[in-house]
Amino acid sequence: MVHHGRIGPPIFTPKGSLYDDIRQRIANAGGAISREMLDREIATDASCSERIAKVGGLPSLLTNMHHSGEITMGPNTICLTERAKRRMAKQAGTK
Repeated sequence: MVHHGRIGPPIFTPKGSLYDDIRQRIANAGGAISREMLDREIATDASCSERIAKVGGLPSLLTNMHHSGEITMGPNTICLTERAKRRMAKQAGTK
């Protein structure tokens, strides 16, 4: 597999990926969510918690999503980017 200098998961992740899960959780919160609230939501989902642990934890996943242009991160808030919103609309079959 050729990586072309990119580290981390592919930008076009398969439906049902961790990226999709996190994007959906942020979207369900209105497009922005506090880190604390996201941590609490993930803690209630054992399957998601386990998958996140396998990729190095939530901070690592969020950093990858930030570098991929999926989210912006403030000190306490995580927001979806327009790019992520377009991707979600495309996956849902709308524009």
